Amino acid sequence: MATRRSQRLAVQKASSDENTSVQPSKPQAHKVVVKKLGAKKQPETTNQEPDNVKDALPPNQRRPKTKTPVAAAATTDSCPAPKRRGRKGILEQITDTPLDVLFEIFSYLEPFDLLRLSRTTKDLRGLLMSKSSAFYANLLFDGHCHNCGAMGAKHVQFEIRMRLCKACLDEGEIMMSWTAVHDALTDSVVARELVTMVPKYIFSTSSGGRTYYYDRASLVQTSKEYAAIKTQALRANFSREKNQEHALLARECEPHQAWLTSRKNNRTEELALLRRERLFSVVERLRADGWEEEVKSNLVLKTLGEHKLVNQPKPLTDRMWQNMESSVVEVMEQLRAELLAERIRTAVSRRIVLVKELCQPLIDKMPELPATPPVTMLPIFNEFAKLIAETPHEEELTADHFAAALDYLPTRCARWRHVEEGKMKALLLKAGRSDDLSLVANAFTCSSCTHFPSVLHHPYFASHRCFFGSSQVGSEQVKPVWYPKLAVAIDQFGQKVCNTIIKMSGLDPKSATASDMDSADVFFTCEECFKTQYAPPGNRHLRLMRWRAAMNHHRRHMNDLKRVTDEDVLVRARLNEETELASRMKSSYDRETSVCILCSTVQASPEARTEHLKDVHGITNDDANYFKLSQKSKSLLEKCVFVKERFVPTANVGTAE
Repeated sequence: MATRRSQRLAVQKASSDENTSVQPSKPQAHKVVVKKLGAKKQPETTNQEPDNVKDALPPNQRRPKTKTPVAAAATTDSCPAPKRRGRKGILEQITDTPLDVLFEIFSYLEPFDLLRLSRTTKDLRGLLMSKSSAFYANLLFDGHCHNCGAMGAKHVQFEIRMRLCKACLDEGEIMMSWTAVHDALTDSVVARELVTMVPKYIFSTSSGGRTYYYDRASLVQTSKEYAAIKTQALRANFSREKNQEHALLARECEPHQAWLTSRKNNRTEELALLRRERLFSVVERLRADGWEEEVKSNLVLKTLGEHKLVNQPKPLTDRMWQNMESSVVEVMEQLRAELLAERIRTAVSRRIVLVKELCQPLIDKMPELPATPPVTMLPIFNEFAKLIAETPHEEELTADHFAAALDYLPTRCARWRHVEEGKMKALLLKAGRSDDLSLVANAFTCSSCTHFPSVLHHPYFASHRCFFGSSQVGSEQVKPVWYPKLAVAIDQFGQKVCNTIIKMSGLDPKSATASDMDSADVFFTCEECFKTQYAPPGNRHLRLMRWRAAMNHHRRHMNDLKRVTDEDVLVRARLNEETELASRMKSSYDRETSVCILCSTVQASPEARTEHLKDVHGITNDDANYFKLSQKSKSLLEKCVFVKERFVPTANVGTAE
């Protein structure tokens, strides 16, 4: 593109040529310039000469300047933009300042500020720095990586006098990780010996892990010297000398490393203090704006402390608060809603616990049969759930508020039992079976139990461990929600097991009930379990089971279950059963659920049995004979008795002593 000087020369030449001779066939000079510059052709309205060279030049082709948003706003408001003072030449008079004044000013600067100031002029460098001090100041305070020059290098290695970034630390040109050293030196014994002789750097992660890096140059030189030594004794002397040299170097660097660590910790504490002060300033401003109750919550303080506009190591000014107030208030509105929801959930959870405590004594006083719902399920009944959910959370509920619901509890349990029995009958009819729930052959199972599911019978399915869910506050509603694990289904395999056990007991599967099976008074044993005991013959034990335990055990060893017919074994089994039951009933560790034979109420612990006999029946003697094992007891399904072996039982008869 032609310059202004070339344009002027072209115009002058055109003027002189026109004065000497007129050549109409050639274009005028200024038109050639205009064409070369790409300007638009001006209409030829007159042949008059321009008064000066400036008038002959084409219009300026520079891009028109656009106003910045700030300048445009300033123009719109008729206010001139503020002029900023330039930073260039601000320290030009510093060389004329007396030294005592300079030193007084410099005493308030950080070492890194002095380092940067010394880099401005040679005079200041000679005044502030020596060669060694400049090197150590650069090592300690400058954030540049000594290898790649990148900012943010935090890893100072005093033993090799270098500051490195994480990328250069992992790159392997300056430092080598233990993995790289082990791969380079195939002999791991030599590698472990060499790394103790060279400078190392320990990189600690936030999770507590450590990575060791070693100086590559020192490692290469030491490995060459080590390989040149042939005898083991000389190598031992070489290793000892190198270890002493490295230990001396490490001791010299320990004070520097300790100082740097202390400085980093102090800086971290200083920044943390600034952040806390900024947070407290925000809290005070929020308290003045009417957020007194909300700022007392730890959740609010934690959330505000993590906010990007609050979590800054800067003092809070009025201008900063004006810019961030809307964002902070928006967060506080969300936190207010969360705090209200948390208060409601806490109140509902507390009421659920109260309902369980009020209902448990009433459930215990009810007869064992017919079955009652678990206490964990009761808070979801409408009589309790309505009070729990609809009462304002500020109001504290007591036993008087639930008095009417507690009086209605027996009727509510009967309604629940009718609904559950209807579901089970529907499953039986759908499977083409009789809907008589009292038959032992009508077996159910829990599909939630993946490993050896138990055989369930009516009405004892309510005692299954998966049936005892939990009443909690729903995620989207305040009303209590019950989370059961039980999923009752027809047990096809369990029906075959039950039929086998019933036939072995001498009863008809089409008519046998649980009471019939209990009256049969039979024991079963498993031959497979007897043969696989880790004991020599003569010291083994027979494992004898009642029919409920045998049905669940039959899933594991289906074809190995046999009925015990030896009278001596049966007598000893019944004696051991009574002794074991009495021991468990008196033990506070087993805490077997038992039923009072005088009133058929359930008692869950030895303490409850003692109080029940004393308060209800006026009996002070805590005798286990007043109680029998409840159908809800866990050990009823798993209950076994053991008798010592006399000889290995035959295919159908078990004998013991």
